[in-house]
Parts: sequence; C-alpha cells; structure tokens
Amino acid sequence: MAFALPSDMFSLAYEPRTDILRGSWAGPQPASALPGCYVQLLAAAHAHGRCRFWLLDLQARNWSDDSFARWFAAQFIPQVLSTLSQPVFIACIVQPEQRAHVENDRTELLLRQVADCNVYPFYFVTEADARAWLADQQAGEQPALEAQSRGERLLR
Repeated sequence: MAFALPSDMFSLAYEPRTDILRGSWAGPQPASALPGCYVQLLAAAHAHGRCRFWLLDLQARNWSDDSFARWFAAQFIPQVLSTLSQPVFIACIVQPEQRAHVENDRTELLLRQVADCNVYPFYFVTEADARAWLADQQAGEQPALEAQSRGERLLR
C-alpha cells in the first residue's frame, strides 16, 4: 500500500549522541498522511542502526482517528517488529489539552496491543520528561547488554 508522504509538515532527525530518533509535525495533517510519516520514521530508524528509541512531538499534530489506530496496530507494528530489534520505546510529547485523547479506552487498548509486541509508547507533557524516560530505558539495557557480551544471563 502506497502512502502520500508529507513534505514540510513532518521532520525527522537522528541524534547520534543520544541514539534517539526525533520526529515532529509542524501542524495538523489529514489522517491519510500519518501512515506515510510513520513509514518514513521506520525507514530512518533502520538506516540509523535500527534505532529503537524514538521521540515524537505530537503537540502540533491533530489527534489520529480510529482508522489510523487500527493501521498502527495491525500493519505498522508488525513492520516495526520485522525491521528492528525489540523492544522499541516511543516517547510522545503531547499538550495538556490532548490529555483526553491519551487517557481513553481506545488508547489504552492500543497500548496493551503494542506492548504485547514489545513496543512501548508513553506520553509526556514536556520534552525533558520524555528524554529522561528514554535515557532510563537505554540505561536499563546496558547491564543486560554487558552481561550478554560476557555470556551471562541476567535475571530481573
């Protein structure tokens, strides 16, 4: 399925120092454009060493509809799993006014579905909190990676 890719409305940047892939929307977009943004995001993640730590600024973007949520869970997440190592951590920055969209049954269901696939989106009101959470996720993997490189198993 081909998607109309956005031009100046969606930007991506890889931060090598932090190993974070940052995506942001400049404003509202039609729901039909959102999958194209996420396809670009996944391609950029793959191109940057299978980056699994994403910072998405959703503050200017309109909230997605049910069809996008279904596409995200049914089509995008399987692509993420087949392309990247697991797990994937997604810190989403939202406005306080978007709280009603984040704290609803549809979002809760989506979060449970993708967590079953080791994809973890979490929502934050500030970029500082989102970055701190991503850094915690990265730090939590270091002991496991070091033990694995020594051939040890780590119990948590």
